[in-house]
Amino acid sequence: MPPSQTHNNRHSSRSSPEHRTTIQPIRRDRISTLVNDARSSNGFPHLGQLPQGPGHWEWLEEGVDDVRAQAMGFRRQADVELARQHGHLTHGMGADAGPFTVWYPDMKFFNPTVQPRGFGHWAYHTTHGDGSDRAYARLRFGDQEAYGLLGDSAPAARHIWRIRQEYWALLADGEVDVDPTDLVNLVWIAGEIDPDDFLAAFATPEPEGAEESEPLVGHAVGDVDSKSGESHVPRNRGGNDQARRR
Repeated sequence: MPPSQTHNNRHSSRSSPEHRTTIQPIRRDRISTLVNDARSSNGFPHLGQLPQGPGHWEWLEEGVDDVRAQAMGFRRQADVELARQHGHLTHGMGADAGPFTVWYPDMKFFNPTVQPRGFGHWAYHTTHGDGSDRAYARLRFGDQEAYGLLGDSAPAARHIWRIRQEYWALLADGEVDVDPTDLVNLVWIAGEIDPDDFLAAFATPEPEGAEESEPLVGHAVGDVDSKSGESHVPRNRGGNDQARRR
């Protein structure tokens, strides 16, 4: 069996002079408790970007963060995290952090131990910033002959999945003690062609008798305007980093 999968987040620190408030110690303690609870339930608090793969957003504390978001002109959790991504809000619990959100990936497609059946492709859970899964994978595995990636400085998620399978087999045989891909979160996106490898979409045919999967709503559907194709811009704000490391 593959080793147990864990995740955590890295937080960058970018400041904005807008909406400056003071978080009192008693409130800070409550936020810390709620954040820890969310993480223990496979959630990613204040992710700072729109993640890949299916899942859903929640406010860290209903009746508090949603109210604050509305007062600041945000309609949805995704709007808040886009603002954080663009530097309008900070990470952590500082005065400029804004409302708190949590992303809960669909664990059926988040670091699964086997490739889900049917048509789809692998993707990095997070792709924005130096602390993202994609950035870490490039740093750790890019252009590394030992992993069969010599000359490829930007390995795709499917390459990391291949390496992961190889090391799980070695772990099972007792030949190695560590899976080098353990800090990279991968997600399976069903029903989409791999944007990094068009031909790979046709390499594995649909198994006979496979059940049809229901459409999965990830960030690409839920957070992008269906007509314009552009990301929704947080209201009243000018602009419209993290990984299996929580």
